[in-house]
Amino acid sequence: MARGEATRERVLDAAERCFASEGFEAVTIRQIARAAEVTLGVVSFHGGSKEDLFKTVLARRVTTLDNLRKAALAAVRARGDMTIRDVVDAYLTPYLDIASRGDPQWRAYAQLIARVASNDDYFPEVRELYDPTARIFIAELQRLRPGASAEELATVLTLTVASMLSIVASRARIAG
Repeated sequence: MARGEATRERVLDAAERCFASEGFEAVTIRQIARAAEVTLGVVSFHGGSKEDLFKTVLARRVTTLDNLRKAALAAVRARGDMTIRDVVDAYLTPYLDIASRGDPQWRAYAQLIARVASNDDYFPEVRELYDPTARIFIAELQRLRPGASAEELATVLTLTVASMLSIVASRARIAG
């Protein structure tokens, strides 16, 4: 059982890196199998179709992020006197904390999400995964700025997150 789970993680990690570097359309199951050092059948067994594998890769880190973000927001609420900056920090900081640990898979995830977030073709998958928690934060922002529409606040949050993902996913730009 543990060996099967380790193989599954290796397949998902390889798929995450491949999708992040090449994009969904350019990646083949054969490339993922080669990167994971498994057979094509093992990739299919653990991931299903390429589309299913892609959705699994996108979804597998969302729960971790959602839980950390909600906990950060709860901590801010408990402190009282919440500001817009507090709400935005509660949304961004959990990811930044994880990304700063140097885990190459979280960096690949950042690259993948940056790629996906900039392509409207993936909007349905992204919306399904991220909108439930984002709505909680947007509602909190709207409570702090009742004159702003939910759409305006969603735009601001989306642009802020896109900037963060771009920075985390492309350290080379900044280091250069």
